[in-house]
Amino acid sequence: MVSQTELRNDPRVLAALAEVSKTAAEQYRPRNLERELRDAIDADTGEHKPEMPEAWMRKFTYFRDYVVPEMARPNRDGEQACFGYR
Repeated sequence: MVSQTELRNDPRVLAALAEVSKTAAEQYRPRNLERELRDAIDADTGEHKPEMPEAWMRKFTYFRDYVVPEMARPNRDGEQACFGYR
């Protein structure tokens, strides 16, 4: 559940997660997620390496936090989501 935006940004949830797993708590800290993304892009050696200005990062973070969860939510008609089938 900690992957949900509201929970991931709640310091009480991160503190509780740290009691269970310090590694997981660090992984879900918002700045660490951004750092891992930057590191992955920096490690890309392909010819089409993407740029990552701050405006892009804000849009990516919004997409990750708000659009992806909506696309993963099952609809009420068929209990299917945009991402995969149940």
